[in-house]
Amino acid sequence: MWGGFSFSLLVTTPCKSSDTLQLRSIARDVSRWKRMRKAASEALNKGIVRKHHHPVLLNEAVLMASGLIDNPTLWNGHFRRAATSSIVSMVYGKEPLKSTKEPIVGSLHEFINRTATAARPGAHFVEVFPWMRCIPAR
Repeated sequence: MWGGFSFSLLVTTPCKSSDTLQLRSIARDVSRWKRMRKAASEALNKGIVRKHHHPVLLNEAVLMASGLIDNPTLWNGHFRRAATSSIVSMVYGKEPLKSTKEPIVGSLHEFINRTATAARPGAHFVEVFPWMRCIPAR
């Protein structure tokens, strides 16, 4: 049980030759999840956010409000720029992005859209036809 959530591990379609491999893979993913969750918690706890990320977020809020006042019809672009700029500033320590036309804004949101499309339920045939997990890889 982690943070109020309990996880049950189920293998829906057992493959005779790889049952053990599937269970080991799931256990490894749970172990990886625990490590990543701990690292994220250390990097995003209340003290760190208040001390290091608050100035970046405050600056982004001011830039976004200024952009919305100057050109309210492009509100979606201002929100996209602010989100991208805050991520790039906090993760990579770069200066805030000033324009909605900077190439990183479009490329980051294109990546997010592709990832969200791939993660959507039913995006892959193996989710629709679970028996396909037993087909050997080439």
